[in-house]
Amino acid sequence: MGIAKHIVTQDYHVHTTLSVCALKEMTVQNIVRRAERIGYRLLGISDHLGGYNTPADLRGLTPQLTEIETDVELFLGCEMCVKLSGEPVFPAEEVAFLDYVMVAMCHVIGDLPPLKDDPKAWLDGWAGRLDGAIACDDRINILAHPLRTLGGYYEGKPLMLHLPPARWEELFRGMAERGIAMEMCGVMENYPTVYDAVRVVHRIAHEQGVKFTASSDAHGLDRMGFQCTNIRLAEDLGLTPEDFWTPTRSAK
Repeated sequence: MGIAKHIVTQDYHVHTTLSVCALKEMTVQNIVRRAERIGYRLLGISDHLGGYNTPADLRGLTPQLTEIETDVELFLGCEMCVKLSGEPVFPAEEVAFLDYVMVAMCHVIGDLPPLKDDPKAWLDGWAGRLDGAIACDDRINILAHPLRTLGGYYEGKPLMLHLPPARWEELFRGMAERGIAMEMCGVMENYPTVYDAVRVVHRIAHEQGVKFTASSDAHGLDRMGFQCTNIRLAEDLGLTPEDFWTPTRSAK
């Protein structure tokens, strides 16, 4: 299977109406039927967890996923908030029923200064939270849309490039050792203007042994399958299907 087909047939970042940011059309039934129409083989539902949803809320999706008839293989995950320390807001035992756990360093429970007030300090804080996530014992499978908030320009270059290559290498080594995959996600308003920087960061991750996932972060049905930027990036980096992470079914 070529890398383009590998990417467009799987998606582990799709939100249902349990996520307040999702459109009303994002029912499990509608999502699965859309997945069938566009040729998905593997589909992960990953609503936000923390802030407003609890593990019990997400567990309520299990009957819908198990009862629906489809040839698409379905998984239940989450996009969990982190504490200011970088640790997931819910411990591993509370999310053991999930097939995978994503965390995003920009979804934080706690008071963060606005990014615009001091971008460099915000970047350092982002990296520090990732340090904490890597060091903790809680379950983390995927780092979700890591570069979304790092795509703005600061002092003439993309904010993500203000983090030295050696620091990126350190972070990605830690992720690889923990088995934490990195999500490719082109949901970034100015993606074309920072593409070279995105490629640099992903190349460092690849060189450090990090696996990837390619996802849409769909909040509406028309977003599902929209992965052209992920395909371009994977092709530019020479990635193969073996460079990508896939979930395993939870036993609980």
